[in-house]
Amino acid sequence: MEIGYIGLGRMGSNMVENFLDHNIKVVAYDKASDLVKILMDKRKEDVASGLLKGADSIEAVANNLRMPRTVWLMIPAGKTVDIVLSQLIQYISVGDLIIEGGNSNFKDSIRRAREMKDEGIEYLDIGTSGGTVGARHGTCLTIGGKKEVYERAEPLLVTASSGKGMMYVGPSGAGHFAKMVHNFIEYGMEQAMCEGAALMKEGLEKLFKQQNPDLVGLCDAWNNGSIIQSRLMEEMANAFKLYPGLEQLTSSIGGGESGEQALNTAMELKVPMPCCTVALLERYRSRAGDNSYVGRAISAMRNSFGGHEIKKRM
Repeated sequence: MEIGYIGLGRMGSNMVENFLDHNIKVVAYDKASDLVKILMDKRKEDVASGLLKGADSIEAVANNLRMPRTVWLMIPAGKTVDIVLSQLIQYISVGDLIIEGGNSNFKDSIRRAREMKDEGIEYLDIGTSGGTVGARHGTCLTIGGKKEVYERAEPLLVTASSGKGMMYVGPSGAGHFAKMVHNFIEYGMEQAMCEGAALMKEGLEKLFKQQNPDLVGLCDAWNNGSIIQSRLMEEMANAFKLYPGLEQLTSSIGGGESGEQALNTAMELKVPMPCCTVALLERYRSRAGDNSYVGRAISAMRNSFGGHEIKKRM
């Protein structure tokens, strides 16, 4: 198997390494040429064996793949995807496959699939979950597009996924729709967990007179056999290890685009989602300088599992 891969950020570079570990040939490109160089320097043996080839343009990606080609995009959602698609279709052919693995709005994915169909090009929208660790060792994939196209790409997707962490959800747009809902659920879970951590900290300090309570130990205990055991609980423990006391962080939480899309969709469909909606609104408030412990904890968690930007106090 071989694949062209465009986008070598935190998720993309790790996914490429996962493919290489499974002897899948990759032609890799990023508009930031230093990211291509970093990857090639890290995987010198794969470069020498011909398993990894760096490309200096989108055209070079297409020219170094056998037909029918498969090209995976892992780039920021929005206009960037449309720009790259408009460039890519100049160099690929009828029957080639484009996989879009970012956090695109599912309505954009429906439109893009229709536009690619007009060009004779196959298109899958794939929600990619699991942070950088998942990308490196096996991520969770929710897939939208034509069923027969999914079946064509299935061997590649099995390699990218974490065992059973893969599902064909439905027609074009369904994969990114599922990722949007996943992210909204994540907002609510992070909010609840970090509110609980804030209450534990205040209670242990003020009611039980403990200085610097061991929240890492508490998370580790909860993450071994309790009902709230989870990957996010593990990430909260990691966040407390990375940023003891959280004092060096501001409460400003990044992101929110997926939550906004999910809330708008929930309102269209008249599906009540109060918990996740409050979590989204709390993200807005975190940027107004409230400096809450909860906001700092969520920011640290997001940095732990996804490398998302944090803002430190001056």
